[in-house]
Amino acid sequence: KLQDGHWGFELTALRDKSVTLRVCSGSDAIVGRYELFVDTEHMKDDIVEKWRHKHTDDIFLLFNPWQPDDAVYLSGEPERTEYVLNETGRIWLGSVEKYYVRPWNFGQFEYVCLIAATSILDRSELADRARGNPTLVTRSICRAINYTEGSGGGVIQAGWSGKYDDAEAPYAWTGSPAILEEFLKKRRGVKYGQCWTMAAVTTTLLRTLGIPSRCVTCYRALHDNDYSSAVNTHWSQDLKPKTDMDDAIWNFHVWNEAWFLRPDLPAGYDGWQASDPTPMDCSEGVLTCGPTP
Repeated sequence: KLQDGHWGFELTALRDKSVTLRVCSGSDAIVGRYELFVDTEHMKDDIVEKWRHKHTDDIFLLFNPWQPDDAVYLSGEPERTEYVLNETGRIWLGSVEKYYVRPWNFGQFEYVCLIAATSILDRSELADRARGNPTLVTRSICRAINYTEGSGGGVIQAGWSGKYDDAEAPYAWTGSPAILEEFLKKRRGVKYGQCWTMAAVTTTLLRTLGIPSRCVTCYRALHDNDYSSAVNTHWSQDLKPKTDMDDAIWNFHVWNEAWFLRPDLPAGYDGWQASDPTPMDCSEGVLTCGPTP
């Protein structure tokens, strides 16, 4: 008998030369693209004949937020609808005084998004078993978003110069599928994006893999450049501002949150985990941050 969350199969039909099986995957199974081979043995005149058939279609195994044993399980149906199934949404931009929203097509069910997500995992440094861990998968996806020279990868090249004549301006994009399609064609950072573009594409890739995800906007986002746990402004002895030493204060910043268990941390840290594909500082040599509760 099959058990939910555990590998197994059962025979459901046998007719002539046709066999129908029901297969159940483990709740911690490796996420990604699988090839399916069917091995058949037949005894004829005391000789065992063997055949191997490769199925023409690949099989994609994802996280399952409907499965209680899965680390990304989300119990509420309204929450699953919003953070897994919803293909469109709005991202808040602007400032405290003048905020507005941009519609966005996440498009996580489009085939190009599935290919992009699994290709990024294939190119990552994750070991096979790590691809069943949503913490490590989320970090891998997040760190693959921001393109930097010499990094050998990155989906989007950041641009804040205001000069975008050689490509698309950050505000010209309206959805993730177009960005991911161009990335798969060129295999280099797509020009150009900013924090909301990268957060939106990250949300798409995580939802594509079955991880509940959302974009989060913070207005007057503060950046502590010197790790002093304070945001400082500096003045000279003659009371002139020294802005080159000041910590940064952004009008807004957009990052991601994803929902999953954290068995690697003490009790109480399960749930929404923050990640940022466009931080000011590097983590492990890459512009990425998180996931963190």
